[in-house]
Amino acid sequence: MIGRRGLSMTDESQIPYLIRLLDDDTPSVRASVMRTLASFGPSLDDALERHGVVPDARQMHVLEPLLVEHRGSRLRQQWPDWHKESVDKARLEHALRILGEFQIGGARGGRLTGHLDSLAEGFRAWFPGGGVLDLSHFLFDVAGLRGASTEYYHPLNSSIVHVIEHRRGIPISLVIIYILVGHRLGLRVEGCNFPGHFLAIAYDEARRVIVDCFNGGRVLGDRDIAILPGTRDDILGLEVRADGIIARVMRNLLNSYRKGEQSSTVILLEDLLNHIPGDR
Repeated sequence: MIGRRGLSMTDESQIPYLIRLLDDDTPSVRASVMRTLASFGPSLDDALERHGVVPDARQMHVLEPLLVEHRGSRLRQQWPDWHKESVDKARLEHALRILGEFQIGGARGGRLTGHLDSLAEGFRAWFPGGGVLDLSHFLFDVAGLRGASTEYYHPLNSSIVHVIEHRRGIPISLVIIYILVGHRLGLRVEGCNFPGHFLAIAYDEARRVIVDCFNGGRVLGDRDIAILPGTRDDILGLEVRADGIIARVMRNLLNSYRKGEQSSTVILLEDLLNHIPGDR
């Protein structure tokens, strides 16, 4: 039994009750509840999910600053870890996983690897022995991944887990999925750091193909290239590896959070962006 005074506990089984107490009309009770919730530290996110607690809009308005603070501390602590990965695609996936955990919470963000594995397994079932362009067809037609037509600048369009679950994303997030699922299948896809519209470069046997993942995985032909600035070779020369992709994701997120006037998150991401080893 928890009284109105002295809400002191770290038993996570009490979290559903504590969240309900955020609706209490007494300021001292709400303040005590917040102190108790703060004592869970970064594990609060995961505990909410374990107990199936989904705060309503009013509760989340009160709770969100605390969650963001905890997630930010964990992100700052974990950020150097992806730098230690020696394999390019492992660097990319590791960085996107911890960024996703910051955006949507540790438990949900941690589903990234499983979601990517499931897409790879689905492709094998549909296209046994299929190639890199078959994968594009699978992801952007069969699996239904699409460019976001609304709320394009929403930060969650940079969260790979959110994009996979909702089947909508911005160009770079869709290309990242193409890259990381392809890597699981032994198919080579790289990023193309084209200004204003991130593209993919798919290695299809002896040729390199430019793929627009935002527009249904369409292969760009000569007519498409002709209306873009630069030649095909110029565009292919914009191939970018993990560090450069992560830097561009971070810049997209910074723009999104600036629009939302989330200054503490902007400061954090600016600092982390400055600690990316390289951008090619």
